[in-house]
Amino acid sequence: MTHFRGGFSVGALLGLALLTTGCQRAEIPAPLIVEASPVAEDGDVAVWQLGDAVEIAADTAEFDVEVTRLRCSGGITGEVLDPVVSYEPAQIVVRFDAAPIGDGIFACPANDAVLMVVRLDEPVGQRELVDGGCLRPDTPTNVFCETATRWPAG
Repeated sequence: MTHFRGGFSVGALLGLALLTTGCQRAEIPAPLIVEASPVAEDGDVAVWQLGDAVEIAADTAEFDVEVTRLRCSGGITGEVLDPVVSYEPAQIVVRFDAAPIGDGIFACPANDAVLMVVRLDEPVGQRELVDGGCLRPDTPTNVFCETATRWPAG
């Protein structure tokens, strides 16, 4: 039997290696399940993104967005309510809400995106397009809202 300096044999080292790797086996985590918090007055917080093929210009008054419910709902965004749009000199804020799903316990995989059309009363012009869902006080911190500005892309 071969021994290494310090008196360890090859067999002992192999056994130790197998023992420690057995403790590190990868396991697929179960979906996170959380109790849903009460819904906002208008609906559940939803956020939106411009689709990859969407191009915005100064004369744009209609464009497609992909809307996602933020709270856990088993991977399903569900019904998306009509957008609430506010026009300001420097920005247009577009907020979507998802229809309330009620209290309960839901799995928390990423929710699907629902394609919606935004029809503005006036062209975008030089104003930013801002996701109003990210401006709500009940919006949790999340990767979708690192910035609320959707156009122009930073």
